[in-house]
Amino acid sequence: MNEGVAVLTTLALLAMVLSIAIALSARSMEPAPLATSWSLAFALSSAAWTLNILHGLTGFGGAFSIAAVSALAMIVPVLLWKGLTERAGQPPPTRGWMVAVVLVDSIILCAALKHADGLWAALSQLFRAVVLVMALRHVAMPNRQARVDEQMMRLLLALLAAISLIVGVMALARQFQTATALGDLDRWLLLLALPPVFTGIGIAALTLIANDLAANLRRLATTDPLTGILNRRGFDQMSEQLIPTVGRREIVAMFILTDIDRFKRINDQYGHEAGDQVLIAFARAIESQLRPLDLFGRTGGEEFAILLIGATIEFSMLVVEQLRSALKQVTVDAVPNLRLTASFGMAPIGSVDDLGRAQRYADRALYEAKESGRDRAVLAEAEASMAYDASSC
Repeated sequence: MNEGVAVLTTLALLAMVLSIAIALSARSMEPAPLATSWSLAFALSSAAWTLNILHGLTGFGGAFSIAAVSALAMIVPVLLWKGLTERAGQPPPTRGWMVAVVLVDSIILCAALKHADGLWAALSQLFRAVVLVMALRHVAMPNRQARVDEQMMRLLLALLAAISLIVGVMALARQFQTATALGDLDRWLLLLALPPVFTGIGIAALTLIANDLAANLRRLATTDPLTGILNRRGFDQMSEQLIPTVGRREIVAMFILTDIDRFKRINDQYGHEAGDQVLIAFARAIESQLRPLDLFGRTGGEEFAILLIGATIEFSMLVVEQLRSALKQVTVDAVPNLRLTASFGMAPIGSVDDLGRAQRYADRALYEAKESGRDRAVLAEAEASMAYDASSC
């Protein structure tokens, strides 16, 4: 067995193992649309290299075998690209790319029938390089910085694209008998560089799936399933991460507890399903008025918490007024003539050393707001509290 057959055999076995591993690992994710695309990509890679071995050893299939191997080799990067777009929730490659595979493969078949080995080899490699470059844009999830595993996948896909480009250009140069100073670089790339890069892509795919699953579990553990905002655990965790930063930088922050007024009456009169719709509408209204750096979570029942970062007392009062105004615009079909109001308890972090104390002060202030007539806010300052009607701001 020569080194080429040994490498292809290793790649075929690795591809099949990776295909099975991806299919099994992604079963833990619901839904996992990328699993089918990536698992199929590695399965087709295994089939392509197996067919390549048979053709190389026995001449099986002749030019048609070459065309089949080339078609599979071109479909694989399209499937990898498709899996990345599915993961990122972006539009997948258009059907035009599969039409391009058919057209290019038809040219490859003609070239193989005419024994133009360099031409058919170059076409499949160059096509793969183009598709991989297109796929690089979709590795990282939109609207956030790329994770380490995404950066690794991007690097490996770029390396595979570079290998394919070099091999394709050198095959084309040999076809037209153009001199090249690179010697047998393409052969050594296929023998030495392709196996680790291909294996790395498979491992990176498994890592992406595992990290996505872990991130999804963390999101479920820290997110309120009804409203989609942070739950108590998530809010406390995020707050505990931010509060030390606030203290170090001496940035004023405001902790706010808010509670929907007379929510029990809504539940009793219209039912819990209508109450859930009110909670969702309440959360959307509040969230729409907050900045991206602020925290907002549901801490239980109809009670919610807000952490305004870098907010003075005056600014926080203005925010509360905006929240109250936004709530009065809320409508819910299941609750006719809804007049949605809320009470607010506020505690400035600048005068409260830690989150626990701020929560206690804000809770006490919220109770005072309820007792003094609802639809208002009470500001707690250290041991004292000050009530005010936010509409007067």
